[in-house]
Amino acid sequence: MSGIGHRDLYDVTTPHATADIADEAITNAKVSASAAIAWSKLAALTDAHILVGDGSNVATDVAVSGDITLANDGAVAIASGVIVDADVHASADIDPTKILISGAVRLSDWRHASNAEKIDGGDIYAGSIAIAALAAKANKIGHYELDMYAYCVYR
Repeated sequence: MSGIGHRDLYDVTTPHATADIADEAITNAKVSASAAIAWSKLAALTDAHILVGDGSNVATDVAVSGDITLANDGAVAIASGVIVDADVHASADIDPTKILISGAVRLSDWRHASNAEKIDGGDIYAGSIAIAALAAKANKIGHYELDMYAYCVYR
């Protein structure tokens, strides 16, 4: 060891030729758990990709695919039009503005003007209520009377 001082053996700030450390001499077991190796020292990871363990338990660079997208800032978004009825939990509290009835009409459009907890259907259209569905004594509703042909006659 002539010519090599004690400081040269342990000073990692002094550049050394690659021959100083044999190939494959540094193993995972020799790297301290507190080494705090910078992410930049690891292999490059493709923009907006993630590491996923493959079938051999090796971390692999993969793109997120399917019904979501992943931005390079970590934001995840659900693709438009992919959520179907089966995806919605039975106890989900869905805002009526999100429920499309037909065309541009939403459930919220049917709310009663003075009570948002009631549906204001507006008109009852001919043939939309079966006479058999009405109770026998309920033939008078306010100032209207239903006849057997299921249309309204004003009294």
